[in-house]
Amino acid sequence: MNICFLGGSFDPPHLGHLAIAKECLKKFDKFIFLPSKQSPHKPVSPFFDSKHRLKMLEIITSDLENIEIEKFEIKSSSKVSFTVDSVEYLTKKYHKCNLYMIIGSDLINNLSNWKDWNKIKEKVNVVCFKRLGYENNIVKRDNVIYLESVKVNVSSSLIKKEMLSNSSYSFTNFSNMISKEIYDYILLNNLCRISE
Repeated sequence: MNICFLGGSFDPPHLGHLAIAKECLKKFDKFIFLPSKQSPHKPVSPFFDSKHRLKMLEIITSDLENIEIEKFEIKSSSKVSFTVDSVEYLTKKYHKCNLYMIIGSDLINNLSNWKDWNKIKEKVNVVCFKRLGYENNIVKRDNVIYLESVKVNVSSSLIKKEMLSNSSYSFTNFSNMISKEIYDYILLNNLCRISE
């Protein structure tokens, strides 16, 4: 079985994450979302609490088959989530499977700076999707699979910035970034300053 996984804060999960999952499910047997507790690459903790980020991931994947949300990093006693720890966990859990790690083109040039990168690349294959603004500076690697069909032009930080900088927004302002279900969930739970 070929399994791919995408790590990140998913703060909140957006249409780009969903597009990646759907495209990967055309090529792999299973897709795993791997939400982090605290990324070592980000100085600030996620804006949304982990229980809400998990719930939002459940919402956007509810009608898709062969998708799993792995809570390993969220449940970990470690304050910071390191990819190498998750890779070792997934390798043991799916020891008879081929693992593929999904990353954006914004990260492809810095892999050698990741903690225990040599261990990671021995255990997983790398799949890279395009992120807006990072298409032209990719150092092509022979051992990387490139998802040419996916181009993500939205980010969770942009969504939060838009939500926090405006006191009155309708879903129309976010329809190209997040699903209506995620918008409604954020509104219903009063997680951000959004009003109709």
